[in-house]
Amino acid sequence: MTECVTIAGWIAQTVKFPVIRDGDTGHGGIMAVRRMVRECVRAGIAGVRIDHQPIEGKRKTQSAGVEVVPIEQAVARYTAPCQGGPRVRIPFPPPASPSHQ
Repeated sequence: MTECVTIAGWIAQTVKFPVIRDGDTGHGGIMAVRRMVRECVRAGIAGVRIDHQPIEGKRKTQSAGVEVVPIEQAVARYTAPCQGGPRVRIPFPPPASPSHQ
Protein backbone atom coordinates (compact mmCIF):
# COMPACT_ATOMS: atom_id res chain seq x y z
CA MET A 1 0.00 0.00 0.00
CA THR A 2 2.77 2.45 0.92
CA GLU A 3 4.49 2.13 -2.46
CA CYS A 4 1.21 2.67 -4.34
CA VAL A 5 0.41 5.79 -2.32
CA THR A 6 3.94 7.14 -2.81
CA ILE A 7 3.84 6.68 -6.59
CA ALA A 8 0.31 8.09 -6.86
CA GLY A 9 1.50 11.09 -4.81
CA TRP A 10 4.38 11.67 -7.22
CA ILE A 11 1.91 11.59 -10.10
CA ALA A 12 -0.48 13.96 -8.29
CA GLN A 13 2.36 16.44 -7.74
CA THR A 14 3.35 16.29 -11.41
CA VAL A 15 0.08 16.55 -13.34
CA LYS A 16 -2.40 19.42 -13.57
CA PHE A 17 -5.56 17.42 -12.86
CA PRO A 18 -6.92 15.52 -9.82
CA VAL A 19 -5.59 11.99 -9.33
CA ILE A 20 -7.89 9.26 -8.04
CA ARG A 21 -6.24 6.11 -6.69
CA ASP A 22 -7.60 2.58 -6.85
CA GLY A 23 -7.73 1.59 -3.17
CA ASP A 24 -8.62 -2.04 -3.92
CA THR A 25 -10.49 -3.41 -0.86
CA GLY A 26 -8.73 -1.00 1.48
CA HIS A 27 -5.70 -3.26 1.98
CA GLY A 28 -7.08 -4.92 5.10
CA GLY A 29 -9.55 -4.12 7.85
CA ILE A 30 -11.08 -0.84 8.95
CA MET A 31 -7.84 0.50 10.47
CA ALA A 32 -6.03 -0.19 7.19
CA VAL A 33 -8.70 1.72 5.26
CA ARG A 34 -8.30 4.69 7.63
CA ARG A 35 -4.54 4.64 7.25
CA MET A 36 -4.71 4.35 3.47
CA VAL A 37 -7.06 7.34 3.15
CA ARG A 38 -4.93 9.46 5.51
CA GLU A 39 -1.79 8.63 3.54
CA CYS A 40 -3.55 9.46 0.27
CA VAL A 41 -4.66 12.85 1.63
CA ARG A 42 -1.10 13.60 2.79
CA ALA A 43 0.22 12.62 -0.65
CA GLY A 44 -2.14 15.04 -2.41
CA ILE A 45 -4.34 12.39 -4.00
CA ALA A 46 -7.79 13.80 -4.77
CA GLY A 47 -9.80 10.61 -4.26
CA VAL A 48 -9.74 6.90 -3.50
CA ARG A 49 -11.97 4.19 -4.93
CA ILE A 50 -12.62 1.31 -2.52
CA ASP A 51 -14.04 -2.04 -3.69
CA HIS A 52 -17.01 -3.72 -2.09
CA GLN A 53 -15.70 -7.24 -2.73
CA PRO A 54 -14.33 -9.61 -0.08
CA ILE A 55 -10.61 -9.18 0.61
CA GLU A 56 -9.97 -12.84 -0.17
CA GLY A 57 -11.16 -14.18 -3.51
CA LYS A 58 -11.42 -10.78 -5.20
CA ARG A 59 -12.14 -10.86 -8.94
CA LYS A 60 -12.28 -8.43 -11.79
CA THR A 61 -15.57 -6.56 -11.63
CA GLN A 62 -16.29 -7.51 -15.25
CA SER A 63 -16.32 -11.24 -14.36
CA ALA A 64 -19.56 -13.15 -13.94
CA GLY A 65 -20.44 -14.23 -10.41
CA VAL A 66 -18.68 -11.40 -8.58
CA GLU A 67 -19.29 -11.65 -4.84
CA VAL A 68 -19.80 -8.51 -2.78
CA VAL A 69 -19.58 -8.00 0.97
CA PRO A 70 -22.73 -7.41 3.06
CA ILE A 71 -23.95 -3.82 2.95
CA GLU A 72 -22.94 -3.23 6.59
CA GLN A 73 -19.33 -4.19 5.83
CA ALA A 74 -19.24 -2.02 2.70
CA VAL A 75 -20.61 0.98 4.61
CA ALA A 76 -18.04 0.39 7.38
CA ARG A 77 -15.24 0.50 4.78
CA TYR A 78 -16.55 3.67 3.19
CA THR A 79 -17.13 5.53 6.45
CA ALA A 80 -14.02 4.29 8.33
CA PRO A 81 -11.84 7.31 7.48
CA CYS A 82 -14.45 9.63 9.02
CA GLN A 83 -14.79 7.79 12.32
CA GLY A 84 -12.49 7.24 15.29
CA GLY A 85 -8.94 8.40 15.79
CA PRO A 86 -7.64 11.76 14.65
CA ARG A 87 -9.88 13.41 12.09
CA VAL A 88 -8.68 13.58 8.54
CA ARG A 89 -9.19 17.14 7.37
CA ILE A 90 -9.80 16.93 3.66
CA PRO A 91 -9.69 20.39 2.12
CA PHE A 92 -12.16 21.03 -0.65
CA PRO A 93 -11.18 21.74 -3.25
CA PRO A 94 -7.86 20.00 -2.66
CA PRO A 95 -4.91 22.41 -2.51
CA ALA A 96 -2.98 22.72 -5.73
CA SER A 97 0.44 21.15 -5.75
CA PRO A 98 3.36 23.39 -6.80
CA SER A 99 3.04 22.20 -10.41
CA HIS A 100 -0.63 23.24 -10.47
CA GLN A 101 0.01 26.87 -9.60
